[in-house]
Amino acid sequence: MNRTQDTSPETGNPAEFPTHDHSIREIARFLCVVRARKEIVIMALVVSCLLGGLYYLTAPRIYVSEASLLVMQPGGKTLSTEMSGERVARDMMPTFTYLSSCEAVLKDAVEGLAPDHRGDLADVPREEWPRVLGENLSTSARRNTNILDVRYLSRDPETAAAVVDAVLTSYVDYMNQKYKDAARDMLDHATKEKEKLDREIYTKQQEFMALRQTV
Repeated sequence: MNRTQDTSPETGNPAEFPTHDHSIREIARFLCVVRARKEIVIMALVVSCLLGGLYYLTAPRIYVSEASLLVMQPGGKTLSTEMSGERVARDMMPTFTYLSSCEAVLKDAVEGLAPDHRGDLADVPREEWPRVLGENLSTSARRNTNILDVRYLSRDPETAAAVVDAVLTSYVDYMNQKYKDAARDMLDHATKEKEKLDREIYTKQQEFMALRQTV
């Protein structure tokens, strides 16, 4: 009795899939085509290499300079031991990150650059210098830390390093001035409160002495 083999999709018989010999034939056919047109393949590879080399030689070089700054929150104790780095990162680092690239900081940083390090600002109006500088500058805070990263892109490596140094210097000076202004305002307020209290005490003393004289 003859037997037939079921090759329907329901049986999942491997006969319906490409055989191993069929795959080998396809690979061999592809290799034959490549061999027959090897001149075209080689020419395409050579042209690609030449174009890649030409782009590498003619493309402008972009240099990156990076620096990090440890931000400490002023407090009543040394190194502000009452405030952990995590709390500084959560509460204050977004503000510090914004201030590190604000217009006042960038303007002071540009003014502090030597003329040799203003190549990125060539043909740019002086009033636009802070904006152009900020376009190539990026600042960020590392996650759950109080470390501020400053990064600048330039076509000149010395300019990139000089800009980062100028920005950090300007930022530190800016924050120091802000803290000094805040401390001076607090001192002025405390002085005024003391003077007010002294006047009230003097008034009460005069009233008390007048009262004693009438008794």
